[in-house]
Amino acid sequence: EGNAHEGYSCSLRSRLTGKGLTNIQDLEKLHTLFNVNEAILDFKPEWFSKMKNLNVLYLGRWQTSPTHHIEVEDTAALKIKNANVLDGLEDIRHLRFLSLQGISRVTELPESISKLSNLMILDIRACHNLEIIPNGMGLLKNLTHLDMSESYLLDQKPKGLSLLSKLQVLSGFAVGDLEGKSSCSLDDLRKLPKLRKLSIHTGHDAFPLDRDLRALNQFKKLTKLTIAWGRGSVEAKKDDSRKNDIGASEQATTKTPGLQKALTRLPTSKQSTGTLD
Repeated sequence: EGNAHEGYSCSLRSRLTGKGLTNIQDLEKLHTLFNVNEAILDFKPEWFSKMKNLNVLYLGRWQTSPTHHIEVEDTAALKIKNANVLDGLEDIRHLRFLSLQGISRVTELPESISKLSNLMILDIRACHNLEIIPNGMGLLKNLTHLDMSESYLLDQKPKGLSLLSKLQVLSGFAVGDLEGKSSCSLDDLRKLPKLRKLSIHTGHDAFPLDRDLRALNQFKKLTKLTIAWGRGSVEAKKDDSRKNDIGASEQATTKTPGLQKALTRLPTSKQSTGTLD
């Protein structure tokens, strides 16, 4: 009892192995649902509404290889009905862990996700079609970890991110070209009282600017800062002006009380990265 089974009514855990949810009985009893190798996700809102006791929902890719492809059902049909593939997710009120990692064809998270008041970990890493996360994300008062890494279309970050008062780890914060008044900035993030790990990706060689350095110096609890220049497989330029910016970054950010080591360059094959650890 308590082991992962598919279609076993007495189990508190279940897994998706290519046969969908139709073989899983007693959804009300589930505490954990793990996607082992379900490539096409076809969910109905009423199924989510039955998972009233679910704590962990791992729909995304857990394998490191990108060849393990996962996608949702035909999104064109959903748009006609003005629906979202994740409609009904808000009914899982006890949910603490949600992973959508690597799922294709999810273009936006519904506003209703802000009703998951017990959610602590949200993993939307490598959702390559994801463009919108709702401003209501700020209502997730128990969220401690948010991973947006490799979701490169998420150029606009809602201001609501600055309201996540318990957030400790934020990965994949994008600094892009479209930084409007409604978009969350580094200056907004400095208001997060418990943020200790932050990773940033940017396509700007000139980053960080003076205003960015001033903001970073206000992160009182930050102990690890990672900055990745370049996007995806596009290699960042490595000119002299860039090196000067990196030097300025090191000089300014090491003054922050929580930072413990100096900025170092981490060579990678696809992008240039600097880490404060």
